[in-house]
Amino acid sequence: MAKFVANDTVYPTIGEVVAFVAVRAGLVSTDGNDEVYDELKLFVREQKGKDFGKLDQILNALQFRLEEYFAPPGVGDLTFEAFRRFLGRYKSLILRGRANAWSRERFLNEELVPQFIVPYAAWWLRQLNREPFDILNLDELLRSEAPLKVAFDYCLSLVGKSWPDLAEFYSGKAQAYGNKEPGHDIEDRKKLVRKWGTGKATPSMETCLELLVGLHQAQYSGIAFWVWVARFLQKLDKRYRILIADAILAKNKLPTPADFAEDLTERNDALARANISHDAVTYLRALTTLLFYSRHRHIGDKARAEKLLAAVKELVGETPTTKYYVTWLEARYLLYCRDMAKALAGYEQAFYEGMYGDFQAETMLLPEWAAIAQKAGDKAALKRIDSRMKLLRMYPAEMGPEEMVALRLKAFHDNFGAGVCFIESFAEVAS
Repeated sequence: MAKFVANDTVYPTIGEVVAFVAVRAGLVSTDGNDEVYDELKLFVREQKGKDFGKLDQILNALQFRLEEYFAPPGVGDLTFEAFRRFLGRYKSLILRGRANAWSRERFLNEELVPQFIVPYAAWWLRQLNREPFDILNLDELLRSEAPLKVAFDYCLSLVGKSWPDLAEFYSGKAQAYGNKEPGHDIEDRKKLVRKWGTGKATPSMETCLELLVGLHQAQYSGIAFWVWVARFLQKLDKRYRILIADAILAKNKLPTPADFAEDLTERNDALARANISHDAVTYLRALTTLLFYSRHRHIGDKARAEKLLAAVKELVGETPTTKYYVTWLEARYLLYCRDMAKALAGYEQAFYEGMYGDFQAETMLLPEWAAIAQKAGDKAALKRIDSRMKLLRMYPAEMGPEEMVALRLKAFHDNFGAGVCFIESFAEVAS
């Protein structure tokens, strides 16, 4: 089976979204000494065997850090409540919208970020910018080349200072000349502060807190929080910040996952149809009917399936929009041929090829894989499947383990069992 790499997906993985926020918000350290970050990295690529339930523990740890160091009482909780709500809607989008006709870069830059993520970011900032915390001009903050400068300009104005004076409060990087003791060069500090003010460099949150201490403002949690927000914004591409600023002014309604997914899928399918031949569609439909919808088998079905599979593979090749679906069809064929081991491997490969791109991989293929793994007693696969279904809120919360086993076995026998598909038409026929 081809090695799964999460960067090949069109939608960013859930772990990737969490890691993006955590790193750019300065809530984790990437120097190799942060256990939370080390744990989070494993979910970015969604390595096998990871328990997605631990993502909740990671979110709790990130929330604690925000509340402990930067956020006013209650604001950290509200911030992460909003983030969890967004993740819930993002999961709903993944389960509804097909996007495999786009490249990841094009999908992010033209679809997901400007049309789905930006409105939620704008809504969150509007909620934050209320009395008594409306101390900064949001439009200026978002459109500036350096949002952090806007925040510190406010802090400096409270003590009668200006931006160049910030170098006085920065300890600077130690420098050693010859055998002399390390010292601090004020000119170097001024150069670095100028870079911060142009957006070409961004200090760490540790440095930001040090500067607030020097200004005697670290004890004011509202100020510290807006410095945290400004630093986070400075780590984002300016084109996205401008989109957020425009969205705040527009005050449009938040996009629902259902409506956005419907429009997304319609446009995705229009793009996909332009990249596949009429003959390929004909063969795919015939093979789909044979393997999914024909409830009764006839002698010769095995040979017909093999012929159609060969034709489909020749016509579609490695086309991203159909690759996972062809793998899925072949896995079904192998299952009907009673080759359970190869069928399980095929279902796993098909899922990894289709996940975070086509919602059918999550809503249809994954439950099928679960039923087959249950019949085969593949505990390792079931552990991964259950963890993922719980992450996407597909696992029935009210159902116990024994009930789930019975449900999956019933699904297997109803859809793949003897009397429906497992008959002699898919056994080797003597010539």
